[in-house]
Amino acid sequence: MHAFMLWQAFLQNVNPLSKLIHAPLVQDQVVEASRDFNAMPRDSIALLFAIYAAAVMSWKEDECRSKMGEPRRTLHSRYLAATQQALIAAGFIQSVSLVVLQAFAVFLVSCAPLSNCLRNERSSLSSSQHVHVLTPKPYGFSQEWLFGWARD
Repeated sequence: MHAFMLWQAFLQNVNPLSKLIHAPLVQDQVVEASRDFNAMPRDSIALLFAIYAAAVMSWKEDECRSKMGEPRRTLHSRYLAATQQALIAAGFIQSVSLVVLQAFAVFLVSCAPLSNCLRNERSSLSSSQHVHVLTPKPYGFSQEWLFGWARD
């Protein structure tokens, strides 16, 4: 139930501005995940969690509480953490999967309005996995280029 609500919020509030995904293809993944989440490929799990984080980010506090029954900040932090873990599980550093790249891009979109995503709460990327864990080396981006703006 929540997955479909989050998916609709993403389609209405985030995707029209970002166009990072092809909605019909991802819609199939949302439906499949609702049937058997454990059978989903790791790259798809990362994308879905990133979509959920972006959807929560797009809501106002009262909207989030009424639809999900929890504070926006709590849900957003939970989905960001899940996205980070899923990206690591999907082998983000070495992956050449388009779905993993999309997951990372949506993750960055969901972080953009919150200055603490990469700047003030670097520990949210886990104490054992620092910011460099999410550097997409296979795509030719350097850690300095990608995260240089987030440094204090």
